[in-house]
Amino acid sequence: VGAETEYTSDASVTEIVDLRDRYNLDYVVGSIHHVRGKAIDFSKDMFQEVLEQFWNGDHEALFCEYFDEQMKLLEGVRPEVVGHFDVIRKYCPKVAFSAVVMERVRRNLQFCVDKSLLVEINSSGVGKGLTRPYPQEDVMTVAKELGARFTLSDDAHAPGDVALYYGHVRQYIHDMGICASVYRLARKPDAVRDAVAAPAEASPRQPFQNVDSKPVADIVQHAFWSRCPSYELNH
Repeated sequence: VGAETEYTSDASVTEIVDLRDRYNLDYVVGSIHHVRGKAIDFSKDMFQEVLEQFWNGDHEALFCEYFDEQMKLLEGVRPEVVGHFDVIRKYCPKVAFSAVVMERVRRNLQFCVDKSLLVEINSSGVGKGLTRPYPQEDVMTVAKELGARFTLSDDAHAPGDVALYYGHVRQYIHDMGICASVYRLARKPDAVRDAVAAPAEASPRQPFQNVDSKPVADIVQHAFWSRCPSYELNH
């Protein structure tokens, strides 16, 4: 059993850690949907309203603050998976990340690598007006360069969303040259699940007790893809 987080303030970190330990969750997906407590991925009109009201229309300032809040979540929670890493570009897909923003992207991805957090390749980005799953190619390039580890997701919030746009994921990992392994999460081993959780401040979490890897070559040939919309691999 896992859970996707929400971060609206520093207090969110304490609440997330408390819930994870109280229910001994198998994994947590660390996601950001708000900046300064304001929703940034609910609707285009709401995004534009908060961009103008709180950041004077300055995309770079909003992007930087998004990644700064993401970093607080990563440091405080250390989620097993980092969800839709660059969802902040959902309603402004043509606005490029500046060098200043990319510095924060690199910082956050380096933390993911250092702490063995999985970066989610999330197919829902294709349905949000983006050309690729999350994260987009500029972010993926840095993630790959740093040696990030990836997991695949459809971000399904309803039965009809399961595997939606997933054929794009198969093409994307091929195009980005991800040819080693991707990772999946499962139920924790019983010995871990039955253990009494220590307070978060007393004992750092040990990630990847319930993670295994699969070679990409095996994954892209799996019969599963025959049940997805057809997106042929372009060589």
